[in-house]
Amino acid sequence: MEQTGNEQAKAKLGELIAKVLEDGVIDAGERESLQTFFKDALLSVSDVKSVYLSCVGALQTNVLADGIVTDEEVRQCKLVVEQLRIPLRMLPAEMVEIVSGTKG
Repeated sequence: MEQTGNEQAKAKLGELIAKVLEDGVIDAGERESLQTFFKDALLSVSDVKSVYLSCVGALQTNVLADGIVTDEEVRQCKLVVEQLRIPLRMLPAEMVEIVSGTKG
């Protein structure tokens, strides 16, 4: 089945987020690229939230896969949440535990 324009834009945003977070930091140029994408793609706030939470969910699944949350994984999760400016209230409970250091 072919993706709609909205689904394509959401998929592209997910790819862009993964790319800009490769080094764990969104620099000014990358932030500008994201802002330009947001303007051009015309995604709703709800669409952007769903993409962000999908990225966070994938990260959470990866972090919890072996049942051990390392200090490096906590750092990585904190960076993603901080860099994407995701409020803690939007995160799944387990991710809040990870970024607060209470899940281990």
